[in-house]
Amino acid sequence: MKKEDYVMINASEILELLDKIKYEYGDKKVIELYEKRILELKDPRLSFEFAKRYKGANIRAHEDVVLDSDGTEYESYLYQYNFAHEIRGANVKRLSEKVIKSGNPYYNFLFARDIEGVDKKAHEKVVLDAKNANVSLLFTLEVKEADKKAHEQIIIDSLNPMANYEFAKNVKDADILAHTKAVALSGNAGFCYEFARDIKKADIKILEEAVIKSHDPYYIFLFARDIKGADINALSRAMIETKNAYFNLEFAKCIKGADKDGHAKVVIDSGDAHINFDFARYVKGANIKAHGQVVIDSGDANYNYQFAKYIKGADIKGHEQAIIKSKSAYYCLRFSEEIKGADINKLAKVIFESGNSDIISYFLDSHPDFDMNIFRNKENGKKEIKDANIKKLNKILNIRNK
Repeated sequence: MKKEDYVMINASEILELLDKIKYEYGDKKVIELYEKRILELKDPRLSFEFAKRYKGANIRAHEDVVLDSDGTEYESYLYQYNFAHEIRGANVKRLSEKVIKSGNPYYNFLFARDIEGVDKKAHEKVVLDAKNANVSLLFTLEVKEADKKAHEQIIIDSLNPMANYEFAKNVKDADILAHTKAVALSGNAGFCYEFARDIKKADIKILEEAVIKSHDPYYIFLFARDIKGADINALSRAMIETKNAYFNLEFAKCIKGADKDGHAKVVIDSGDAHINFDFARYVKGANIKAHGQVVIDSGDANYNYQFAKYIKGADIKGHEQAIIKSKSAYYCLRFSEEIKGADINKLAKVIFESGNSDIISYFLDSHPDFDMNIFRNKENGKKEIKDANIKKLNKILNIRNK
């Protein structure tokens, strides 16, 4: 059957109609009317399903279709396996030989695992020859007669981090050192961390070196936090080198023995207001002035407000000026309500200039003693001073005042 013909066959629709006819007339009628045509289509799925569903079907003929299928590799091997596994009366030997000849490691594994009466060693040889670490792992874990040492060597040589981790974790008498080295050489920081965490007798130093070499800040942090015997100084240096502000914060915050000054510099250099606020808030001994200046320079009204509110020793005036400069009426309101020493009049100016009636109303309610007249007089006074300066300069420059 040509591939294009196979694609055109709607196997699901055909099987649905055949099942309806079976319900109305029985298996015999289905076989009498349609088996010949189904066989002519040479579709492995239809032949497998026909042999499975309808009592009295010609098992040998449908098996021939499945064996001779020229569909895709996946379809061919799938239905050869399904036929051997599910069809009573199937010639398991013929199907087994076909799959062995195919060289497909996964379906040879399935035959060895699930099909009674096959030559498991022949199927295993196909798997070993394929040198597929994932299939060798499955064979070892699920086929009782597996040559564990042969599969183990394939897995070690592959440097496949998942397969080495799973083998070391689940197979008795596994060569832990060899698997440790394979995982480390793979360069996969995640499996290096999991191997160190989960595998008894793992060589922590080998895995730690691989994690450091990966420059992955997430796993450098996890390794330092979770792995007993980890070299905190080395991991701290590695974290600083990543220049990742968030994980440098987490390292300084959570890991005893961390180089806090080194991590602080990364955070300060990042210019990130949020992370600098968190560093000042959660890391004991943080340089409040330095982190506060980053927040001030950022101009972020939210974190300037939070820094002033939560960080002891914060530069209140500096944060206040940043919020005023931001023109955020909302944070001017909150600053005026919650921060001791706030300049109410300066904050009020931004609030009134915003024209936001709700925020103005909230401001007046929260500051019942606020004297609007004094505020207006101060503003007018500033204007008069400004005007006086203009007149003075104009006089010096001999410019007529307008």
